Amino acid sequence: MSHSRAIGTALPPSGERLRHHPIRFSSHDQNPRYVTGAKFAAFKKSFSGQGKTDLKDSYIIAEFARCLRRQTVPVPAPPRVTKELTLILVHRNGLSTERTRTINRMRALLTSIFPELERSFDFAQSQGPLVLLSGYQTPAAIRRMGESRLTAWLAKRGVRKAGAIAEKAVTAAKAQESAASEEDLAAELVAELAQKITEMNNRLKELEKKVKELLSHTPQAPIVLSMPGFGELLAAIGDTSRFPAAGRLAVGDGPRLP
Repeated sequence: MSHSRAIGTALPPSGERLRHHPIRFSSHDQNPRYVTGAKFAAFKKSFSGQGKTDLKDSYIIAEFARCLRRQTVPVPAPPRVTKELTLILVHRNGLSTERTRTINRMRALLTSIFPELERSFDFAQSQGPLVLLSGYQTPAAIRRMGESRLTAWLAKRGVRKAGAIAEKAVTAAKAQESAASEEDLAAELVAELAQKITEMNNRLKELEKKVKELLSHTPQAPIVLSMPGFGELLAAIGDTSRFPAAGRLAVGDGPRLP
C-alpha cells in the first residue's frame, strides 16, 4: 500500500503537490509513482456515484495501483544537493516576490508625501536611497540637513556615491514646498519599510552565496549556468540521466518559480 499512497499524493495534474513528494518519500524508503490526471479520470468513471470525497478518491487510487500498476510512472528520488537546491531556490524566489511587493508599498507611501523624491531614485536597484529613507523621508527634513551634512551622514553609513545621492535628494526637496497632512505617520512607515527592504536585500545576498556553494557540487553547473534565466533551475534537477525520457523529467523536475 506504500506505492498506493505515493500515487495518491502525486496525482494532481498541476504537479503542485508532486514536486516535493519524491523528496519526502525517499526519506522514508518509499518509491513514489505517478499517474496522469487523464488516466485517473478515465478509470474513475468505472465507479458509481458522482460525489467526490477523500475516502472515495483514496479507494480509487488504491484500486488503480492494484489493477493498473504498469500504467504508473516511477518518480526518481533526487540526490541530496538537488533537494537542498530545490528548497533554497523556492524560498529565495518567494522572498524576492515579497521584496517587490514591499518596494511597491513603500513607493506608494512615499509618493503620497514626497513625489519628487520617489521619482528621483530606483529603490529596487540601489541600496543608497534606502539608507537615505531610513533617516530622512520628508522635504523639510532634507532641506534642514542640506547637501554637505546629508553627504557626510550617508558616507558615515557606508553609502557609495553619497554626494550624488545627497544632491538629488536636496534638489527634490527644494522642488517641493508643500507638506501632506499625514506626512509624519507616512514618513514613519516609509522608514520602516526601507529598513525591511534592506534586511531582505541582505538575506537575498546570503541565499545567493548559498546557491553558488551548492551548485559548486553539481557537475553540470558550469554548463547549465551559462544559460541565462533558467540555468539554476536546470542545475537543481541534478543528473538528468536519471530520467529515461523527457516526459519522466517533466514529472519529477525541480522547483517551479512563483
